[in-house]
Amino acid sequence: MEKIKKIEIWRIKDLAIVGYPKVGNTWFQFMFRTFILIHFKQNPKYFSKINNFLINRINIDTKTEIKEHFEFEVTHNMPLFNDEKWQDMEVDNKIFSNKNIILLVRHPVATLISLYKHNVYRDSLLPESMSVDEMVYDDMYGFNKYLKYYQTWERDKDIPKNIFIVRYEDMQIDTFNIFKQAIVSIGINPSNFDLKICIKLSSKKNMQKIEKAGIIDFPPMAPSKIDDPRAMKVNTDTSIQMKPETVEYINKRFEKEMPKFFRY
Repeated sequence: MEKIKKIEIWRIKDLAIVGYPKVGNTWFQFMFRTFILIHFKQNPKYFSKINNFLINRINIDTKTEIKEHFEFEVTHNMPLFNDEKWQDMEVDNKIFSNKNIILLVRHPVATLISLYKHNVYRDSLLPESMSVDEMVYDDMYGFNKYLKYYQTWERDKDIPKNIFIVRYEDMQIDTFNIFKQAIVSIGINPSNFDLKICIKLSSKKNMQKIEKAGIIDFPPMAPSKIDDPRAMKVNTDTSIQMKPETVEYINKRFEKEMPKFFRY
């Protein structure tokens, strides 16, 4: 009997998708996971597992066993985010040595409003009596922690093999081209057809339907226990706004202290 030839293929390796909470992490990784399944023709049931997965398949015609490896990490790299104040926060980016990084970032006003809604209405980490303006100055969840996080990335920018920055605002304006550039940055040549399908499936409208129905095993998009639009992970609620003076405070510091590395 003819022996079966064995082939091992690394589809994705040494990749980390990183970003501060509420900068588009769920949207980007949903799109990325969807793209992997479509581009590499994998079963949708692997959606939540595809970031650390080995798939075996046998081609009877060519008598070949193919092992396909997928390995990437999605992380904030802030294990004590809900426990430590910004003054005590240490971000160890040495764990990303020699890796390809897709680094997500978003303007702090939108980021902190989104974080406020998450902390108050989804996870109940803050009392509703605290305003979003008060949270901006909070040592645990405020602007100082956001700023320190991205300053560490400017400090450590030479540790990874490569960093591709994805700004949330750019993704909103030109999802197709920004996402395509991110995929190309990790050595994959995507087809426009695959990208268009992936982006359509990852629209806010579709992701909200999926979240409400709870039809995929994907913890970041588990349905909220609270029936409140402000508690949705894929959130389009605009009822929470900062005072003009708070926005001005953030913008002044952001312009002065945010590393130019992020091109804001």
